[in-house]
Amino acid sequence: YPTRYPTRYPTRYPTRYPTRYPTRYPTGASGRAG
Repeated sequence: YPTRYPTRYPTRYPTRYPTRYPTRYPTGASGRAG
């Protein structure tokens, strides 16, 4: 996935994460986000 997503975060970005990860990105958007 893009470097904008630190490796500290899992490959999935649930809505529980900060607004850094807009809801436009579905969970499991690894490699597809952006």
